[in-house]
Amino acid sequence: MWRDAPTDANIGLRCGGDSQLGVFDADDKHDAQTSANLTRYLAGLGLDDGDYPLIATPNVGRHFYLRVDGNLPGNFRHYRADFGAGEFRYDKGAYVGAPPSIVDGKVYRLLSGDLRSLPRVDVRDVLPILANQEAANTTPIASLERDALTISRRCWKLLQGEGIGRYHSRSEFEQAILASLANTGHDFDAVLSLFLRYPCGGKFRELYTKNPQRAIKWLSHSFDNARQFCESHESRGRRVASSAMQWALSHTWTGKASLSDRAAFIACATIAYQSGCIEFAAPCRTVAELAQVRRDTATNSLHRLTDAGLLVPVKAATVSLANVYRLGLLHSGTLPKVSNVCKCPVMQHDAFRARGYGQTFKASGLGKSSGMVFDELRRSEPLTVKELTERTGRARQTVWRVLSRMARVVDDSTGEILAMVEQDDGGKWRARDDVDLDRIAKALGTFGGNAEQKRRHAEERRAHRESLQREDKQKWRNTPRRCA
Repeated sequence: MWRDAPTDANIGLRCGGDSQLGVFDADDKHDAQTSANLTRYLAGLGLDDGDYPLIATPNVGRHFYLRVDGNLPGNFRHYRADFGAGEFRYDKGAYVGAPPSIVDGKVYRLLSGDLRSLPRVDVRDVLPILANQEAANTTPIASLERDALTISRRCWKLLQGEGIGRYHSRSEFEQAILASLANTGHDFDAVLSLFLRYPCGGKFRELYTKNPQRAIKWLSHSFDNARQFCESHESRGRRVASSAMQWALSHTWTGKASLSDRAAFIACATIAYQSGCIEFAAPCRTVAELAQVRRDTATNSLHRLTDAGLLVPVKAATVSLANVYRLGLLHSGTLPKVSNVCKCPVMQHDAFRARGYGQTFKASGLGKSSGMVFDELRRSEPLTVKELTERTGRARQTVWRVLSRMARVVDDSTGEILAMVEQDDGGKWRARDDVDLDRIAKALGTFGGNAEQKRRHAEERRAHRESLQREDKQKWRNTPRRCA
């Protein structure tokens, strides 16, 4: 490419792509406050000057380089009029000039930061400063956000500012939001992002308008208090869910579909723990995502768990609400007593999916048995096949099969053998220390399966909500109206 380029060619960097490059272009020539506003806004996200590459452009402006997770329609978007001039460039249809390019005798210069190190932000953190919010609300990101497992329906209403009259003050109202988010495992970065996007009780928004740094410190202190309260006041629902999860991890599950049932039960216990309630709604798609199985597999597992008494149905599903259950652990004697114990945490990596997805659906992944065996080897001394059989509860033939496959994962693109485990002279197996699970998943054709499943489910949920809205509108049109 450079061989055929003119001698005075400049360097352009394409945005988006595998590098997920997002560039904030500050056009200070048309609005002198833009760079300063961007610097303050990124500081609010925890990024100080020097944490990201900052480029001086020939046209009296600045480029801020970051790595952006998520998607938005289009290739770029302008800032809000009250924020500044310029645009956020985030997809491969947009590019920026890069150092040491020269335009009209002026040079692109690196002012601070390191081009080899790009901090990561979520695209949702960027939305508050962008124009055309209507388009943003139609993206898959918005669907994922609304259907997120870790935010309850009531908390969503509180974030929108609904129900503030039931609280004595705005501080108490926002403390309720913080407690709910702390209970569902959110970190402070996620909490700050939500408070920047939604009205909540209004106190944080008011403080942020006056002094962003002081507002962020206030929110951080309040969130720490909420977490301490939640840790010292565990609800009965959480205690039951914790007991159920410990039982599921220590129980030896047998049968053809035992691993899927185990993963689905742990997923339900996780939902119960996050909700903090005795009774909880368990959508089949959410269970499938947590259990890393297909939706129909999750549905079948929920039926089997119900038949076995491990899940107790409370309320049947409606068009807008999933089945409501409670855990069978609430009833003494419901859960079988077992003497053998095997600690086998769920593997969450794409490499341990059973199948690929999309065009690579026929690709065969390692599966959950491999995940159990690999995890056992990774956190213990070398083990024989017999010892692995006893610890995991898998059949001897199954253990042999997964060990043989993990010892010879072949990367078809290079022909290289990617060994995950190896056997010593004494016949014992151990996990290798240099295993790159991302590369394993790419070689197997399962890389990105978890993210694709969540994206597809979010799209299905969005389509379902839209169909309900259309039905409501049609019903309203068909309702006869009487004149007063």
